[in-house]
Amino acid sequence: MTNHKMSKPKLIRDFNKVDAVLRQLIELHYPNGFKKDLVTFKNHKNELITALPFETEEYMLMLKMTTVKANLPTDIADATSEDEVDDMMQEMLDKRNELEAAAEEE
Repeated sequence: MTNHKMSKPKLIRDFNKVDAVLRQLIELHYPNGFKKDLVTFKNHKNELITALPFETEEYMLMLKMTTVKANLPTDIADATSEDEVDDMMQEMLDKRNELEAAAEEE
């Protein structure tokens, strides 16, 4: 008799589209962030993909994201659209500019 280990189905999903429960599991599994755990691979269209590997009881997931998103603070990384990220980044730049201007006035 041969011992065959059942492999889990492998799925590629967009990080922005996972549900809140899965996001919480990911945050628990990677409490210090996951930038170092990202992997890159080519998909069936020969496009380079950056993803976070994450295993659940049922699946082996590859959660697609940009390396920029992996480096962002959690509130920005949790944004669901590029427009939201752009808005948050602009707010951060505006705040930094205000602080720099205030520091120059002193």
